[in-house]
Amino acid sequence: MKKFQFSVFAMMIMALVCLGFTSCSSDDDESSDIIPSGTYIEENGDEAELFSLLVNGNNVRWTCTVYGKVESVIDYTYTIKGNIITMVSSKYGTETTSYKRNGNRIIIGEITYIKQ
Repeated sequence: MKKFQFSVFAMMIMALVCLGFTSCSSDDDESSDIIPSGTYIEENGDEAELFSLLVNGNNVRWTCTVYGKVESVIDYTYTIKGNIITMVSSKYGTETTSYKRNGNRIIIGEITYIKQ
């Protein structure tokens, strides 16, 4: 009887362990409608012209730096639906472009940013 109880207990533990490994995936949040908060730097940028993003909730501060000097800063609010991001600023109105997230990278239009 003890052997049977141990087998049932061991099977229950194994089932829970397997469930734990299959219930979550590292890419679950990649289809999310938010950009994880943090600082992002243009992947292929250089000192001549570098774009960066500071993300906090649904707010983004986009900065363009030329040879280390800040040339322009634009504050946006954004929404994401599928693979489209719509960014709204008081200065430039509404801009809509493609969006994709892959691990610590986000791609907005043709620019890839890496989370720092």
